Amino acid sequence: SEGKELESGNEGSLQVRGAFLFRGYLGMLDKTLEEFDGDWFITGDLAVIDDEGFVSLSGRSKDVIIRGGENVPVADLENVIVQHPDVADVAVVGMPHDRLQEVAAAMVVMEQGREPLTMEALKKHLESTNIAKPYWPEYIEALDELPRTPSGKPQKFKLREHLAEVASRLKQESIDNELIATPGQITAPPVLVNPRGSWWGPVDVTQMDSMFSVEEKSIALKVRQFVDREIRPNIAEWYNASHFPREIIPEMGKLGLLGMYLNGFGCPGHSAVEYGLAAQELEAGDSGLRTFVSVQGSLAMAAIHKHGSLDQKLEWLPRMAKGEAVGCFGLTEPTAGSNPAAMKTFARQEPGGDWVLNGTKRWIGLANFADVAIIWAQTEEFGDGRGVRGFVVPTDTPGFSTKVIEPKLSMRASVQCEITMEDVRLPSTAMLPKDSAVGLRGPFSCLNEARYGIIWGVLGAARDSFNAALEYSNHREQFGTPLTHFQLTQAKLADMAVAINKGYHLAHHIGRLKDTTGVTPEMISSGKLDNTRVAIEIAREARAMLGGNGISLDYSPLRHANNLESVRTYEGTDEVHQLTLGRFITGVGAFTAGGAQ
Repeated sequence: SEGKELESGNEGSLQVRGAFLFRGYLGMLDKTLEEFDGDWFITGDLAVIDDEGFVSLSGRSKDVIIRGGENVPVADLENVIVQHPDVADVAVVGMPHDRLQEVAAAMVVMEQGREPLTMEALKKHLESTNIAKPYWPEYIEALDELPRTPSGKPQKFKLREHLAEVASRLKQESIDNELIATPGQITAPPVLVNPRGSWWGPVDVTQMDSMFSVEEKSIALKVRQFVDREIRPNIAEWYNASHFPREIIPEMGKLGLLGMYLNGFGCPGHSAVEYGLAAQELEAGDSGLRTFVSVQGSLAMAAIHKHGSLDQKLEWLPRMAKGEAVGCFGLTEPTAGSNPAAMKTFARQEPGGDWVLNGTKRWIGLANFADVAIIWAQTEEFGDGRGVRGFVVPTDTPGFSTKVIEPKLSMRASVQCEITMEDVRLPSTAMLPKDSAVGLRGPFSCLNEARYGIIWGVLGAARDSFNAALEYSNHREQFGTPLTHFQLTQAKLADMAVAINKGYHLAHHIGRLKDTTGVTPEMISSGKLDNTRVAIEIAREARAMLGGNGISLDYSPLRHANNLESVRTYEGTDEVHQLTLGRFITGVGAFTAGGAQ
């Protein structure tokens, strides 16, 4: 309620005031401020007031369980679990957890003569309910009875104390049973702490923490929680199976990740820096997942937002921002990659005004399940870059087909396709109408948005690789000594940390300019070129530090290195960005060989 009085029928925090009430805790100002809202005392009870003014207590606010930043529906869980035929009583209580802060634990009392309820039986029971899986209890214990007050309320504080001891014991048993270094880089983030408390972890050797506002940090940490909860436990399986998890798209929409920096039409409207922070957190999970956000927001949505008509924006942007519709961006062709002016896809306008598209696009992300494609086609003579125009193409249009490109050695948790268009007929209104979309400047303006996201994103992969190497070296012993005690290990970690910090400072500088005075192509090329090649070298070095274990999917660096081979190539190869910078430095364009006709 954020301190506002609620209407009748709504549950909220019960607060009281009056002459009978004490004024605070003697000598305990912090505690007084914590439990008083002005002259209102916060009782700690949850309650509902009916239309006649009667108050019904519904629980304790301290009973709330915060799992990975989300409230677990404790009352709903208890109501569902107690309906199990073998359960007589239940209390759902928060249990400490290193990664998620706390998880739900079910403390049950069994009906007389019944066997203790197992976790498998509880899960089977919950499958028939509408309780989301992330909220299911992750620990269960059968008791003879629940501790209660004389008035009959469960004394959950006693159960919490008991569960804290259980969590500590289980953690120690896990450590004792660990035969080799298994930091769990895939299923959980490594537990690494910065000596100065930076939220970046030990890699922050230049106090990067100070460069970002509380709001910016909050957005980054929400995305980090999403990655820790949804991506890390599953990414090895997805990567191995060459599977893109479409089921997480709506959650990305709820987090405001789709079209993140675009304004209006249902788009989140965040800053460029906030988008960059989100991108690097996503890519710490996997480049393929960050690529989805980039294709959806920086390419497909950005094209419509920058160059589209009002009708096109209203039709597509709100749904795409929610993840209800997916877009792709068709520029690259089998024989036209770095030189899109050589595209062969052609759009012919007929006397009645319709456009008919024919051609092939290749390496197009998301195309096989996209609802709309932004297709760039030649409308004039072959090779005339000024004749290139963009079209908004619903993918169910007759003549439009896709084929997934596989097998791949990189970006396996993502999807790339070949698009074939055979007499795809579109109305005249399908063309992106604005002058900004005329010629290659139309797609290039979108590519620079995607390249900006890469500047940040690859640093997430580099940081995650660094963390994997550091955590492994903390645990792994050779010659009777942890690897972190060797000078060579420390030298490698130091070089990696310095390179990552330089990359973040460059990304931060470009991001602040993008949010204020604007950026230039050479700025974008500088960031994409250097941060990507630095990231891939760090991922490779981290893999080497893991030894033979580093080639397994139990650890992330080699997966990151393989993915970064693709990231290094798409949105402009190293050579394209070097030539962009060379043209700025010398004033001479050298994209074609000297003497070429």
